[in-house]
Formats: sequence, structure tokens, C-alpha cells
Amino acid sequence: MARASSASRAGLDVKLGQLKDGTWRIVLTDSEGSVVYDRTHNTEIMAKQRSREWVQENYQVEVQEVHRPTQRAKAKPRNLGPQPTHLIQMMRDRADDNEEKAIQMRASADGLEAEAKRLREAADSLEGPDGQSQST
Repeated sequence: MARASSASRAGLDVKLGQLKDGTWRIVLTDSEGSVVYDRTHNTEIMAKQRSREWVQENYQVEVQEVHRPTQRAKAKPRNLGPQPTHLIQMMRDRADDNEEKAIQMRASADGLEAEAKRLREAADSLEGPDGQSQST
């Protein structure tokens, strides 16, 4: 539900409109039809603010302060997984696992290289001077 304006609480009718030149005209009329406030302002906000101040000064209307947030509320932090201390430990564990795998793969590669060298030497001993197999 919208809150009542200070002009409506004072029993005034409000007419606000933009003129052709871009300025804003606000007219306040009392219950008898008499114009009590007629001003032109550069912006709509300025017109509303000045008329509100005028009504508060001349009609002793209660002021209701409304504080609007100037910035967006900060978003709540989301849980993106393990906490940093756990994350560090997890990364260390992965590194240790990867290091163990790397050592195993290096040993396997060394074994394969030795096997390949042995096979090359065996192939070289079976080949003749022109690179083709010897027939016996």
C-alpha cells in the first residue's frame, strides 16, 4: 500500500505535469478549490520535493522520513566447497598422489626404454649390411 503524500494528508489536491519546455509544474488546490501553491521546477523530483516542503511548513503535516537504500544490499556469501584449510590439504594430497604416479610412470618409461634398446640391438644383429634381413 502506498503511503499518503503530505499534500493529501493536508487535504490538498495535487496536479503535476510536464510542460512543453521540459520543466515540471505542480499545482496544489485546497478543499474550496483555491490554488494555494503553483510553481514550476526543472525536474519532477524537485517539484515534488519543494511542494512537500511547502506543505510541511504551511500545513504542519507530520513528516514521515523514508530512507531508501542508496546501494544494493551485499549478497550473502555462498558455500563454494571446502574451506581454504581443507582445500590446501586436498591440493597437497593430490600433488602427493600425482608425484607418486609420476615416479611410477618414470620407472615404467625407463623399463620400456631399456626394452626398446634391447629390441633395436637384436634387430640390428639380425639385419645385413644393406638393412635387410639375412636369410640362412
